[in-house]
Parts: sequence; structure tokens; C-alpha cells
Amino acid sequence: MIIKPLHLPTDSNELVRLHLSINGEDTDENVIQFYLEYGGDVWVVHFEGKIIGFSALSKCLWNKISIIEGMAIDKKFQNRGFGKNLLDFVVKHAKHRGDRFITVQTATWNKKGIKFYEREGFVSKIVFEKYFGNEIDMVWLEMKLNE
Repeated sequence: MIIKPLHLPTDSNELVRLHLSINGEDTDENVIQFYLEYGGDVWVVHFEGKIIGFSALSKCLWNKISIIEGMAIDKKFQNRGFGKNLLDFVVKHAKHRGDRFITVQTATWNKKGIKFYEREGFVSKIVFEKYFGNEIDMVWLEMKLNE
């Protein structure tokens, strides 16, 4: 497994393919541009010649908080340590740049994702009802990094 910064245009088709396999029809054709604009730092996980995962991390400069804008591992490669290794990489990056907290938001129906983040040291802080503009609630999780 190798974690590298997103390389355009080389990685674009594979990242869109991965995003489609995970999110299906909810994938916007401009997903890469979204992650670059709002995620700032985008990394991809390479394994056996394929991109099997990614993470996008933004930063609120004024309060030194990192926000995981997106993170996913291809379903065929889950439960094999790739997600943990990617999250460890992202957390280490946020600590290195001096951030105080790292946060992630996900839908409350994503029980597997919430358990993953909590197992890795994130704490559920608040639930926002109908946050995504429909009937889907969102949970905000955070991890304290540096003080």
C-alpha cells in the first residue's frame, strides 16, 4: 500500500470510478474539483496498481481545525487495515501542521463509519437533524490533536 498526493490528470478517472463504486448515483462529475477546492489536501491509496481509497482534508486557518471532507476505501478492500492506515496518515499530517482538532461529519445511518472513527479515537459531539437537506441526519465527530 502506498499513499500519495492526488496526481492530475493521471488519477482522475480512477478516483471518479472509486467514488462511483462507493456512492453510486450521488457522485457528481466534478467530484475531483470539489475535493481540491474544499479538501485542499487530497491523497489516494494505491494497492496492486489500482487506486483503492482516498482522503480529502481541509483546514480552517483561524482556529487550526482540520476537516476530513471525504474518506473512503473500496468495499472490496475494507476490513484489511487500509482505512486505518489512511486515517493514521491524515491524522499525522494534521498534527504535523499544528492543528488542534480533526473533525469528520457523516450521515447517522453510516454506523460502520461512525464505529470506525470512534474506535480510532474520535468522539461523537453533536447530531444535526436533516443536515443534508432531506431526511438524513449528520453526526459530527472530532479528535483532539495539539493544544
